[in-house]
Amino acid sequence: MTAKKVTPSKVQAQKAQMAKKALLARKALLAKKVRLVAGKKRKVKQTFFYFVVLAVNFNNRPKSTTDFTATLTRGSQTYNATFDDTGVAVFYDIRTLTNFSYVLRINNEDNEQVFQGTVPANREFYIAQF
Repeated sequence: MTAKKVTPSKVQAQKAQMAKKALLARKALLAKKVRLVAGKKRKVKQTFFYFVVLAVNFNNRPKSTTDFTATLTRGSQTYNATFDDTGVAVFYDIRTLTNFSYVLRINNEDNEQVFQGTVPANREFYIAQF
């Protein structure tokens, strides 16, 4: 058996080819990791658990709603909530997103109706401007 003679240029070409294969393999591995990470991304979904009504004035400032009440009606079903001092009423009986449309009525401390509106379906909150 005779040994083949390897020239330095052939060795250099083989090393370059091996380096190129290693680089391509590294790129493929990184691409695979990127796809795995992209698939694991969690969608952030921030929703209210209960339906909320916000009472604001015409300058979009919270309305002082001490002793105000809100009533949601759908057919024969009626839901009531009281407002806090900052114009927020929470309906703990209604989960969000709402499945139906409702009629919203807001009464002041003297039980006089100060607002009436229709709340569409698929809502988490409603802003009543009056």
